[in-house]
Amino acid sequence: MDGLEYTYRLFEDFFSRKRIQRSFAMIDEVNVSGWEKWWQIEFALFLSDDDDIAEWDMEVEFHTDLRKEKKKNYIAIDVSFRPKGLAKDKFIFLELKQNKDYVTCLRNMLLDAEKVFNSHSKSLDGVKIRDFFVVGMYPSVEKKKITDCLMEIQKDYDVEVEKTEIKTKFIPNTDYSFTIF
Repeated sequence: MDGLEYTYRLFEDFFSRKRIQRSFAMIDEVNVSGWEKWWQIEFALFLSDDDDIAEWDMEVEFHTDLRKEKKKNYIAIDVSFRPKGLAKDKFIFLELKQNKDYVTCLRNMLLDAEKVFNSHSKSLDGVKIRDFFVVGMYPSVEKKKITDCLMEIQKDYDVEVEKTEIKTKFIPNTDYSFTIF
């Protein structure tokens, strides 16, 4: 199974958890905003309970290519993990985004992808990016709107997303969907 499909299935499993679904209902009920860090931590804890995950980490730093990224000389990618069977120095890296507006969420996902693609492929600790994906959450809209929007707005970024590499799914028992590419 390729990295995208593997990671997509991990998120399907994560979002199928009743406790996670209830948490989203509570987030909406008490009108919490900026819960991206909570989501990152919950997903990392989920990885730590998965017997197929050899190891995981958060906020892994990479030097940027200063010819392309002028703001700072490093970035930190939200979550990384290594499924059992992968080489010890090759990880799957994820940037997680959330927003109440799907267009803003998609733009932020593309911006993060652009930053990662403008960085070195080896972390400051020597870990290599095997695969990199961006996962975004937003209030549900039609899948076609997500794909059409991504195809249109990616032109504004130094990132190319293939239609076949976009996966979107409604999260059961919530008003949210997630997209990964």
